[in-house]
Amino acid sequence: MKKPQTPIQIIADASKVPEYTPAAVKRLMAKFDLNEKAFALLMNITPHTVRLWTTGAAKPCTLMMFPKIRSLRLKVRNYWSFSWKC
Repeated sequence: MKKPQTPIQIIADASKVPEYTPAAVKRLMAKFDLNEKAFALLMNITPHTVRLWTTGAAKPCTLMMFPKIRSLRLKVRNYWSFSWKC
């Protein structure tokens, strides 16, 4: 039988930041239909950094990525829902 978790364990589990592997970065770019240059622009990083992440030569800092991914979702959603009104 599994022991019940303490409130501190529940909070610690909920606050874990996900790992971003090269496949995860590529999936994220595909989900929002972005190329390396557009993804870099929205994340405020260089396209070279994105290329390093997608090839696995470098690993994104999860503490930097997590808040920016949330912001990216809003930016992309607002971009596609924008309509020209005259």
